[in-house]
Amino acid sequence: MKRIQALQDLSREHHEALVLARRACAAAADPHGPDAQAQRAHLLERWAVQFMG
Repeated sequence: MKRIQALQDLSREHHEALVLARRACAAAADPHGPDAQAQRAHLLERWAVQFMG
């Protein structure tokens, strides 16, 4: 079944948000560790791509 393109885009955004949230929760055990630092860098990169143009 084909979905409307707008719904496909929304579904991708939702999936990415869930993945980012899971990674953030996993990194929260050691907020200053390498996993948390990598997650922070990735989030800042994604923020810039999605919201800053």
